[in-house]
Amino acid sequence: MRNHFPSATYAELVDDDHNMLVQAKYPQQQQREFVDYLQRETLALKQAVAHHLSLPSEELCSVEHLEAWTGGSFNVLIPVVVNNSYRVAVRCPWPHHTQSLTSPNMADEKIREEAAAYVWMSKYCPSVPIPQLIGFGLSNVRSFTPVVRCSWIRRTFESIRERLHCVFFDVQYWRPFVLSSSPVHFKTGYRITSFIEPRQGKMLMERWPSHDPVHRQNLFRSLSKIILDVARVPQTRIGSFTLNAVEDDVDAEGQLATVVVWRAIRSHFTDPSLRRGPFAMQLTDLNEGNIFVDNDYNITAVVDFEWTCSLPLEMLQPPFWVSGHIQDSFVGATEKIAINEKVFMPACHEFFDILSQEQASRHPLQKPAFDVANVARVAFEKKSHWYFAGLRYPRVAYSFLLGHIQPLFAASAGFPGQVEIAPYYTKNVSLFIDQKVREKAEYDEALRRMVM
Repeated sequence: MRNHFPSATYAELVDDDHNMLVQAKYPQQQQREFVDYLQRETLALKQAVAHHLSLPSEELCSVEHLEAWTGGSFNVLIPVVVNNSYRVAVRCPWPHHTQSLTSPNMADEKIREEAAAYVWMSKYCPSVPIPQLIGFGLSNVRSFTPVVRCSWIRRTFESIRERLHCVFFDVQYWRPFVLSSSPVHFKTGYRITSFIEPRQGKMLMERWPSHDPVHRQNLFRSLSKIILDVARVPQTRIGSFTLNAVEDDVDAEGQLATVVVWRAIRSHFTDPSLRRGPFAMQLTDLNEGNIFVDNDYNITAVVDFEWTCSLPLEMLQPPFWVSGHIQDSFVGATEKIAINEKVFMPACHEFFDILSQEQASRHPLQKPAFDVANVARVAFEKKSHWYFAGLRYPRVAYSFLLGHIQPLFAASAGFPGQVEIAPYYTKNVSLFIDQKVREKAEYDEALRRMVM
């Protein structure tokens, strides 16, 4: 088998707790095949854009050269020039990330989820800078165009229909999309949005972190506005399979004990009065690659909403990137953690100060129905951000428990009670541990064959 990591040794790869077999198999060959497929479908790409923009001919559209295409974790983005005057972005999900034997329609579901998030954001958070959704199509040849982009006749018809439903059926009728018969389809579907041009801003990841306090404050202020806008509408409810999950029996016991302890200490890090809500919509994928900023670090655009969901208010915590870090920056050597925390903690306090200022300065009708800033700050002061980060990133939960959670309850180093606690994870836990250890041995051997 070909070595997919020529610059890495087996020892380096086997110590990485990411599944390196998956990383080796996923992108390269399958991505190339899908890009080749899309290159053969450039006429269909132009027809899809012309259809959703109601253009008389696809000849008014031109697909940019392959060098201008970009790819993220879940989508490939294809710029299409319209009438030699402006560009739109066609996004198609990567098949190898969004299809499986058990969920063959996952790509369609991803497109529907993001389209729904676009509509929700447009209706309830119009001040959040997001690209315009022009249309989308599914793999079953069905395509949809937002009502707001339809002809005035169709918009009038939909408006009358909505009012009649309210009058005669006492039902709130709202149909944001109109089903249309698209002349094309792609095997993973597509989504068309306005294109974020360089003059509008650059990706935050290209500029962050900044050591200019004014830039940092501008970014935090823009971010606070977005968080408050998205959290303004109360929500009524919320809504791994890894071969190298453990190293050995001791590691397995530690991870299982972590899950048991995580359940037991929940009440310390959550407010019982908020257990039944209100909950708030949160952009859980709001990272540096999905944020665009201008030269003054004001946010000009936010993209990718398929992971938007309703979560407890206390989970509205500053991301690690506010100080230029990632979750792995806070595991490992005690000295490294202490150095990174000295930067991270002040950045978080500065963010909360700006969030509180933004919330206080809002018009009463634009304020959330609950004190978002205070709830989030109180949770942070209780160290709840470490607890919730462990839920978001299970890979580092054990390290966060040892380094950040356990010192709040006990002074002892390590996790001396893990052997006694682990059996409460499930019945016959020893059989479960044996299975995970066997899987790790099989993983190591497969990784060795791949590298050697």
